Amino acid sequence: MCRAFIAQAMLLQHSTVMEPCLRGEVADLALTAVRSKVDLETLKGYLQAMAPSQHFAGMALLLHGEIPIWVATATGHGVQKNLRNVKELVAGYYAFAAMLDDRTVITWGDLDEGGDSTSVQEQLKDVEKVHSSGRAFAALLESGRVLTWGKPTEGGDCSLVQRQLENVQKLGACGEGFTAVLDDGSAVVWGSPYLRGKVVTSKEIKEPLKDVRQICGSGQAFAALLGDGTVRTWGREDSGGDSSLVEDELHHVVELHAAQYAFCALCSDGRVITWGDPTEGGDCEYVQEEIDCL
Repeated sequence: MCRAFIAQAMLLQHSTVMEPCLRGEVADLALTAVRSKVDLETLKGYLQAMAPSQHFAGMALLLHGEIPIWVATATGHGVQKNLRNVKELVAGYYAFAAMLDDRTVITWGDLDEGGDSTSVQEQLKDVEKVHSSGRAFAALLESGRVLTWGKPTEGGDCSLVQRQLENVQKLGACGEGFTAVLDDGSAVVWGSPYLRGKVVTSKEIKEPLKDVRQICGSGQAFAALLGDGTVRTWGREDSGGDSSLVEDELHHVVELHAAQYAFCALCSDGRVITWGDPTEGGDCEYVQEEIDCL
């Protein structure tokens, strides 16, 4: 199975991504390369000879204080030569997407988890923003359309809501899917079975989503920070999609963060508001006094 390996030489032996049978051997090789200043081409050749069947999707090796990147897909064709004038990089669990300054996108990594964007490559033009759910990617185009690729059950397939994905104003990702804010203030979600193809009306969010400054995603829920410093949430309730218990406190918010099952909001006066699963970060009561002293 194709895997994307990102390994700093000194930490490679602790990697949980690399195949166990190769982890130690490649780690030793990387450390030797650093100490003896082996050139990258020699190192690449040895890796290919050592495990040609692994189809290394991506490997970064720390050499001489720099991180040169060797990229090879399962077909053996590299994309390194096209990685020029990169404007933005987006990382998934096992793949990457690079947006170039001409607003096209290049991907590499595990072909099943976002490294292969050939199904939408011809349409990946005039890209405004790229997001990753971990195992899938979504791109917002200048036209307001959205393109997706990667694992279908984690947002790589948006066919159920494709008709609704027009005039998209803002795009966001959670751990298992994506959301799009439309020009009428409603939101569309897709991805995991729970999120699959749902349209969240502005009434469900209590008012239209306007002037969205930030979208933050937990495992299966979303929170949007609006220009007036208030927050709107939607998605799975036990993943932070229901913020009704702290709604009156969510004002003057300047920043949002998410864990897998909870959210945290930082307010301009230094207050921290949390909601979601109390055992997963949704309840900060026992450290509230320490937070208030910061």
